[in-house]
Amino acid sequence: MISVTVAICVSLFSFGYRLIRSKEPRIESKESLYRPDPVYGFSIVPGAHRIKVSYGEKSVYFKATIGPDGYRITGPDEEMKKKTIPEVWIFGCSYTWGWLLDDSETFSYILQERLRETRVRNFSVNGYGTIHALLQLRNIVNGKNTEGATAVFVYNSFHLLRNAVTPEWLSAFQWFDPDKDWRLAKGYLHEGNVKVRLVPLQGDEYKEALKEKPATLDEQEQLTKGIFREILDICRMHNIKPVLAVQSIGDRNSDIVTYCRLLGFEVIDIAISMDNIHTFAPYDPHPNAQAHRHYAAKIYEYLRSALYKEKNAA
Repeated sequence: MISVTVAICVSLFSFGYRLIRSKEPRIESKESLYRPDPVYGFSIVPGAHRIKVSYGEKSVYFKATIGPDGYRITGPDEEMKKKTIPEVWIFGCSYTWGWLLDDSETFSYILQERLRETRVRNFSVNGYGTIHALLQLRNIVNGKNTEGATAVFVYNSFHLLRNAVTPEWLSAFQWFDPDKDWRLAKGYLHEGNVKVRLVPLQGDEYKEALKEKPATLDEQEQLTKGIFREILDICRMHNIKPVLAVQSIGDRNSDIVTYCRLLGFEVIDIAISMDNIHTFAPYDPHPNAQAHRHYAAKIYEYLRSALYKEKNAA
């Protein structure tokens, strides 16, 4: 059975961008790529997915292998699992996950090939924002030995509306299986603390959410700052090194990036021009394999430098 969805990638992957095409992409795979999730709203189905994405007459095929934990693999890591070695966790959206790329072309996979004494985990998921990274981090540190881990949070400013689930973002979703309980994780501040509720993508509650007054840009930024504050608190409590990787050139000097630097995040610039050379333009705005090699080189450079400093300090 072939699972087909039209326009889902606009909501999950490229919302906020206007591509040079007349039709929205058509996505086909043997099995559904997504499943409802009680914590995150939705997550990815484990297994080897062969995916076809068509933009009119143009089609792209790629393979995405999802481990039993619901996250994309970074290599054949059965031996890695047996080792007690430092870990690098990478959080982000489809720009980090590697939409339209085979497993081995993603920058997380490339990093794992270069860092043989470190286990690299790709915790990014298509459509996720910073609020999801916080939820993931809360779960990861629960009962896990985090000693010496590095958490890399890949940031793009379009995560702001995802964190707040604005009506604009909510209305972009068109699900191919209305019988399932799809939801979005909506963050909000209560007495300065980050809270989360899952907003359904169907029914009366969905219709009411569409009518809500959208969060202003300032409110979205305040929420996102609150999310990063809690992320930093968790990292400090569990001896995890927090790193903010800026993926978009326009975000280099943004308020969020400046705020995170002042909070105590290590900030690294992995941005590259999102032009025809580094994306799938004019069909799709996602970073291509060349861009992912650039991201891998920038993060590798930072990690090797940080590891060298730690060894010398010891």
